[in-house]
Amino acid sequence: MRHETLAFSFQSIFLMRKFLSFYFCFIFLSVLFLSSCEEVPKETLSGTWHLIKYKNLIGGATGFEPKIGTDTAQIDRPIIITFSDDGFTGSFTAQTVHHELSGDYEIAEDDRLTIENFASTGVDYEYWGNKFHTGMQSLVRYERRRNKICLWFNNGRERMTLEAWEE
Repeated sequence: MRHETLAFSFQSIFLMRKFLSFYFCFIFLSVLFLSSCEEVPKETLSGTWHLIKYKNLIGGATGFEPKIGTDTAQIDRPIIITFSDDGFTGSFTAQTVHHELSGDYEIAEDDRLTIENFASTGVDYEYWGNKFHTGMQSLVRYERRRNKICLWFNNGRERMTLEAWEE
């Protein structure tokens, strides 16, 4: 009887050691894997952008940038905005058709935007500049796709599309 108890005890110890070895190897490999996973940097808004399109997501109406330099042009210059941020907070400056805008913003993890300290030298009266001015005051979210940025405004019911600006 004592021999059976002793054999059972050795077998239990052997199984326990095997289990602990497996457990510690699993923990070690998990820590090693997680520490080697570098966080992929999120693309920020930083850069200079040119407004090319508006889209009303409810009604479907789309507006494209009017042609500049033609006899029927509605605008004298393109709408350009420059963002500078660290992925969390940033600032922007912009030129509309007739005015300048500036402000600060915060970016949440889900690409939500909060505009703070918005300032403007005035409001454009024609559609293209006025829509931009209104949209910038009510931004709620952004998405960057390489050389384009989409900015949602008006509680997400409308969207502006901007392209990377190259002079």
